[in-house]
Amino acid sequence: MTSAESFARITSLSVQDVFVSSDSNELRAQVEVTNDSELAHSAQVVFRGYIRKAEKLVYEFLHEQAWILVEAKGTKTHEVAVDVWLPRFPPTMKICDDMCVEYSVRATVDPWFLNHHEEKTFRVERTLVLKMPHMACYQQHIKVDRCVTHGGWYHRKCKAINGDIWVDKGAYSHGEKVKVKWQLQLDMDTKLEKVKLTLVQNIAYRLPGPDHPCLIKSIKQITASQEISGKKEDQSKGELLIPEHLPVTMAMTLWNVLTMRYELVFQVKLEGHRNLVDFNIPVIITSEPVQGRGTTPGSEIKLFRRTQDIDDNTDDDDDCDSVLDLNLSAPQ
Repeated sequence: MTSAESFARITSLSVQDVFVSSDSNELRAQVEVTNDSELAHSAQVVFRGYIRKAEKLVYEFLHEQAWILVEAKGTKTHEVAVDVWLPRFPPTMKICDDMCVEYSVRATVDPWFLNHHEEKTFRVERTLVLKMPHMACYQQHIKVDRCVTHGGWYHRKCKAINGDIWVDKGAYSHGEKVKVKWQLQLDMDTKLEKVKLTLVQNIAYRLPGPDHPCLIKSIKQITASQEISGKKEDQSKGELLIPEHLPVTMAMTLWNVLTMRYELVFQVKLEGHRNLVDFNIPVIITSEPVQGRGTTPGSEIKLFRRTQDIDDNTDDDDDCDSVLDLNLSAPQ
């Protein structure tokens, strides 16, 4: 048994339950160490962020450590803090199935090879408050020119959908309603059966392996859906409620752990046709409501377009990962 095990030990480790990106750029913990010997010791404190699949550690994306000088003969509580860039951290969350993002803090006075430590987990919550004035404050207008059968714009031998779709703005917070209006022109012998509004969550996450250390996988999940009957001639608008507790849009995270984007899928179903015609409209999920302007922006107005938090100052870097094009004049 080593002297460190015999005479110095971690007697208490505490950390706050949740760190919010808008509140602090530090991770902090309190470590109580008891040393019964006549000699000074050292203690190591490590803040970890990692991807876990079931009980298996996939990889760490955060490993920040600090050292404590433990004085002889006594018990003392130490405050430990490390500087981090919380607006870029992925939040504590389930990615898919049994894969999740987790955070913990470890403290030990023993040599590393003994793997003796005290450990506590904590949560990280990421917020998004857009820099203003932002493109997402303005109304989105989509010009419709689509074939019912093959989805293209060439309609010589097929039926076409023409018209306009308007979305009141491009960014929403939890509990808000996406308000959509449309005006569609159909062939005389074609009738609108229904319109379906769907909010889709797109997650891309890094899952490295020996043969591909930067492998990116993608998943799509439906988070909300609403159908509007098209049989009423005066029905040309609809609403979709943004669910509570959705993670905010994350155009990039530390070490490209994951990205998260949302899109509103506007689907048109015509009578006598099996397939739906889709129009994909990107939207941003934020922490705070964004005031809509109700108009389209003028060309002389300089607007932010990136999905960038007000506390995320990236003027000194050259990343372009968070550019979200909200010019929807040519929908997918």
